[in-house]
Amino acid sequence: MATGDVNGDGIPDLIVAAGPGGGPEVKVYDGATWQLIDSFFAYEPSFTGGVYVAVADLAGSGVSQIITGTGNGGGPLVDVYDATGRLRSGFFAYESTFRGGVTVAAGDVQGSGALDIVTGAGPGGAPRVRAFNSQTLAVVADYMAFDPTLRTGVYVAAGDLTGAGYASIIAGPGSYSVPTFNIRDSATGVLTSVTVSDIGIINGTAPSDLADSDALSGQSGVSEFDGGLRVSVVDANPQGTMKNILVARGPGFISRIHEYSLDPSPTEVSNLVVLDGYTGGVYVG
Repeated sequence: MATGDVNGDGIPDLIVAAGPGGGPEVKVYDGATWQLIDSFFAYEPSFTGGVYVAVADLAGSGVSQIITGTGNGGGPLVDVYDATGRLRSGFFAYESTFRGGVTVAAGDVQGSGALDIVTGAGPGGAPRVRAFNSQTLAVVADYMAFDPTLRTGVYVAAGDLTGAGYASIIAGPGSYSVPTFNIRDSATGVLTSVTVSDIGIINGTAPSDLADSDALSGQSGVSEFDGGLRVSVVDANPQGTMKNILVARGPGFISRIHEYSLDPSPTEVSNLVVLDGYTGGVYVG
């Protein structure tokens, strides 16, 4: 799931993609009417490994494109589509023989004013994160997000967390014994690790209330968790010039979304249970 203005009306649209078990279908819903604009298969209809999606204005035209990545079982193929399902470009983010799939995100990693494509290797490969210039496909970042022996995949996000004019890269593990994500400063290459706490719900009754929630007064750690961490970013101010990090746990845990700011160090500012009693995992986008 991702949002972005793909039809040029100035209103963010909703883009959803099928998970494992279904065909690789992507659907586009108008953000103004919630009517279906279009649907298309991002990959061969027989592929049932699921599809990861991101949305970004890669050309700087005011209209966003849809970025897709194959789920587990597919080659690490990243494709870029317009809202009508027309393929604009495509490339393999890792070795074409790799069959763990690839997660996708976008952000101005170089600080050039143009958005780059960020990828994370899927299960079975080392936790390698790459960023590509969206126009030339030149590699502009390439690193191991976690211990190279971790082979459970990487979820990725990107955003300007400090107002510095460039996007940091956020990476969450596909599965791990300790629920830790990290932030890579794109200017310095420094990695900062953050362990997600397990605390009760605070203010807010819906995901849109996250930014208005009271600051946390304390945290209690969790040392054992094996469901992975899905990551995304959300506007931290009305201008959208700074982002906060959203983190959600995978299967096996309650459906809690955590919000972190980087001001100046990672601090949890809110969290919210979105589906009471549901433990199937949550994606944030």
